[in-house]
Amino acid sequence: MRKIDVIWLGLALVAIGFGLYAVLSATGLSQISAGIWSQGIFMLGLLAWVGTYLFRVITSRMTFNEQRRSYREAWLNKRRADAAAKRSPESSNTTP
Repeated sequence: MRKIDVIWLGLALVAIGFGLYAVLSATGLSQISAGIWSQGIFMLGLLAWVGTYLFRVITSRMTFNEQRRSYREAWLNKRRADAAAKRSPESSNTTP
C-alpha cells in the first residue's frame, strides 16, 4: 500500500466517524451520547479487524506464508523433475 493510499484511508475513516456522529446526533441523541456511541462502534470494528488479523496469523494464512509455501512446492517439484531427468538418460544408456 502506498503512502497516499494510507492517507486517503485515514481521511475516509475520519469522515465516516464524523458522519456516524452526525447521524447519531440527528436521531436525537445528545452530543455526548452520540460521541460515545460512535467511538464504541469504531472500537468494535477495530477489535473485529484485529481479531481477523490474529486469526490469519495463528492459522498461517497470511499472504507471505502462502507465497512461501507455493515457492517451496514449486522448488521441490523442479528438483524432483531435474533428478528424474538425470536418472532417465543414465538408465537408457545401460541397455544394449
